[in-house]
Amino acid sequence: MRADPSVAHTESGPVRGAVEDGHRVFSAIPYAAPPIGELRWRSPQPVTDWTETRDATTVAPACPQSAERPTAVASDTEDCLYLNVTTPVPSGRDTEKRPVLVWVHGGDFNNGAGSVYGARRLASTGDVVVVTLNYRLGALGFLEHPELGDTGNLGLEDQQAALRWVRDNIAAFGGDPGNVTLAGESAGATAVCAQLASPAAEGLFHKVILQSPTCTTGFSSSNDTAPRSRAQAEAHAVVVEERLGCTGEDVPRCLRSASPAEIDEASDGGAGFGPVFGTEVLPSSPETAFENGEIARVPVLIGMTRDEYRLHTWGFELANGRPLTDGDYRDLAGELFGDNADAVLATYPVREHGSPALAFSAAMTDHLYASPTFSAADALASSVPVHAFVFADDQPPWFRGVDKPSYPVGAFHSAELPYLFDVGYAEPLTTEQSALAEEMIGYWTGFARSGIPDGEGRSWRPYSASDRYVRSLAGGKGAR
Repeated sequence: MRADPSVAHTESGPVRGAVEDGHRVFSAIPYAAPPIGELRWRSPQPVTDWTETRDATTVAPACPQSAERPTAVASDTEDCLYLNVTTPVPSGRDTEKRPVLVWVHGGDFNNGAGSVYGARRLASTGDVVVVTLNYRLGALGFLEHPELGDTGNLGLEDQQAALRWVRDNIAAFGGDPGNVTLAGESAGATAVCAQLASPAAEGLFHKVILQSPTCTTGFSSSNDTAPRSRAQAEAHAVVVEERLGCTGEDVPRCLRSASPAEIDEASDGGAGFGPVFGTEVLPSSPETAFENGEIARVPVLIGMTRDEYRLHTWGFELANGRPLTDGDYRDLAGELFGDNADAVLATYPVREHGSPALAFSAAMTDHLYASPTFSAADALASSVPVHAFVFADDQPPWFRGVDKPSYPVGAFHSAELPYLFDVGYAEPLTTEQSALAEEMIGYWTGFARSGIPDGEGRSWRPYSASDRYVRSLAGGKGAR
C-alpha cells in the first residue's frame, strides 16, 4: 500500500501536513521545548514526544514582536520554536533524497517569522526540501546579562537546534541530511555568518547563502544588528535590567517575571540586539574568523541588492513626513561619519545622484552593505569556494498597500525575496519578473544541489582575489 504523502514520521512523533498542487507543507513542527518560565533565557531543550498524529496544517505563532513592519508578525507568546517543511509530493519513482535548504529569516533580530516565507515555488521548481524556522528575537534571544549566564546567542542556539532537527528528521520528508544549505537574508545572513564561525554548528550544514550580510562591519548606531562584543552586549543588558526595575538581589528571577511586552518596551522594541562574540557559542567575531580561516569549510553564495539603503532612507521620510533635504543629508552625514562627513558629501554629491535621498542612500549602501559584503567575499574566498551576485532589478515588487517614497526605490533591501519565496506582503511579480524568479530559483537550488549556482547553459565563474566576478541579476536583461 502506498504511504500517505500527508503524513511524515519524525523522531518525536508523526505529523500530518497539507498536500496540494504538487507540493506538501508541514507547518508548526516543534524543534525545541517552549522557552517559557524557567526555560526563558536558557538553551533550547528537547521537545516532549507524542504518539497521536500531530496536526501540521496551521501556522505557528511567531516569537514575541510588534507588527510595525510589513514582514513582522504580531505575537506575545514565547511558545514559538517551530519550523515548517515544504517539499515536492513524492512519487513512486523517487529513489534519491533531495537537497535541503534551511532559511533563516531577517528582520533586524527583532521581527519576522519562518511562516512569512512560503516555499512552494522554491521547493517545486527547484526540486528541493525547504525548511523555514522561528528563533528567539530581541532581548529574549540575544540578551547577554552577566547574572543569567552565557545567554547572548540563544537565537543562534535555536537555529542550531533546528539544524540538528533537520539532521535527525529530514529524511522522513524526502530530504538529504548530508546535503543541507543554510541560507539567510539581512539579519538572517548575519546569523548565518555567525554559524559559519561557531564551533557549535560544525557539521550541521554543507553550504551557505548570504543575502545582504553586514557581519564584517562593526557594531554601531547605524548597524546595530552587527555582531557585538560581550562587553557591549552586557552594557546593553544592564540598560534593559534598569528599565525593568530589576536591580535587586535576584535579577534573574525579576527578568523572568517580566512579560514579553514589558521586555519589548524596556528594550526599545528589541532594537540593537544580535550575535555576541567572545562567548562559547561565538568565540570570535565573524570578521576575525573569516580573515583567519576559522570557519566551516563549505561553499558560499554571497551577494546584495544594488540599492540596499533606499529602503532605510524611506524610513527617514516616514519619520519626518517629507523628503530628505540637503540639510538633512548634511546632518545625517555628520552624525554617522563624524570627521569624515565632508569626504562622504564630496564623494556622493547630490548633483550626481539627483536628490539628497538618493545621494545618502548611495553612500550608506556602499558603507553598510557593499563594503562588508565584498570584504566578506574576499576573506572567505581565501578559504572556501565563493560565488557572488548583485540583485539589480530596477522595479521590483513593492509592499502591498504602501505608498512608495518620493524617489525611485530601485533594487532596495530585501527586494529579491519575492523572487525566491511566496511572500504575502509584496505586490505580484510581472511576467518579466517571474522569468527572473525562475532563473534565480534555478541558481539558488542548483547551488544547494552541487555548491555551484549554474543553471542550464548558464555558467557562473567563482569569485576570487584575482577574478572578482559578480553576477548581476536583473529583470528583462537576464544575468550578466
